[in-house]
Amino acid sequence: MKTHLRQALVCSVAAFAATVCVAFAALGPPSTDRAGEAVGRLLALTATAGIASGWIAARATPKWSWFKFVIVYAAICVALLVITAYGRNARAGERQAEASSSLSIAWPSGWIVQHLAGASSDPADHDLGSRERGLLGDPAAPSAVIEIGCVRIDKAMHLADEFTQIYRGAVDGYRRQGLAVTDARAAPTRIGVHEGLGAVLHAKRDAVELIQNYSLAQSSTCLLVATLTARREAFSANLDAYAAVKASVR
Repeated sequence: MKTHLRQALVCSVAAFAATVCVAFAALGPPSTDRAGEAVGRLLALTATAGIASGWIAARATPKWSWFKFVIVYAAICVALLVITAYGRNARAGERQAEASSSLSIAWPSGWIVQHLAGASSDPADHDLGSRERGLLGDPAAPSAVIEIGCVRIDKAMHLADEFTQIYRGAVDGYRRQGLAVTDARAAPTRIGVHEGLGAVLHAKRDAVELIQNYSLAQSSTCLLVATLTARREAFSANLDAYAAVKASVR
């Protein structure tokens, strides 16, 4: 075997073995999806670096020493790592941009609109969808909040079951915070052109009472979630704005 081929093979095998040990230590055993994906990327990266280094060494005069080959191989590995990391970050940015543009909503004047990544504020839901939130009044203490969310889906769902799960979760969440909650049965509603279900809950503690309207519908790509949250004195005054925002969703 020619020297540059032997150098490329030894460097590739050694680098792959070393990086796999690091990947398994960080990501878990080979049976996990993350570990399997990492091994595939590392194999491709170390092999590509070996091919590139061997190709350059074969044309070099005089022939490279082992020390020089290893240095060049390591430099190519680093360059490929940076390039592939940039590509993954760019694709992640494209996915986030796609998520943030998955909703088209017409907001009334006077509302401060926030475009939020994630189907909820839970970091675990960051890649599952997007939301638009409208705040009325002081953003630090708004008098009313409207939020429209898109939870990405790839198949039809049983809307009544999904509504019960989400709505009951909201009710339970308020109760865990020490609020007395009364709620209502689901009733037909719409979000954009999509038929859905909606209900209203009242959450009260001492002299403060919050009213929250939940609506849920399903498009071809999203489970659409709409909420209006306000204190009792501001809730009715913003129902028309809420209805207009829901109707505008595309």
